Amino acid sequence: MTDTDQTVMLSVDQAADDLGISPRRVRQLADEAILAGSRDDKGRWLFPKAEVNRLKAERKAGNDGKPKTPPTIDLRDLSAAVETAASAALTTAITALSDRQETHYQQLSDALAPCKSML
Repeated sequence: MTDTDQTVMLSVDQAADDLGISPRRVRQLADEAILAGSRDDKGRWLFPKAEVNRLKAERKAGNDGKPKTPPTIDLRDLSAAVETAASAALTTAITALSDRQETHYQQLSDALAPCKSML
């Protein structure tokens, strides 16, 4: 990349010619922040030559500049993982409630002990 690539600005049509795509696609790439550019005082897109060259190199390498698609997830595996996590969370919650119930029962029993002696 040369200093000229950093300062030379290309129009939508010039960027489209360099990239071998339509001007409409260049605008889409700019709107999606895949191709960095700026708008001039009349609202027209301008792109640094270096940015167009970067995207051209990525496209040549088989990457269109978009983020990689995440791998697919087997829904059965996801379902099993959710079931396991939910089961563990429920077991923990039930144990905590049971422990609290025992504590409250003991506190109530202790509080009523003096009353039992009156009977």
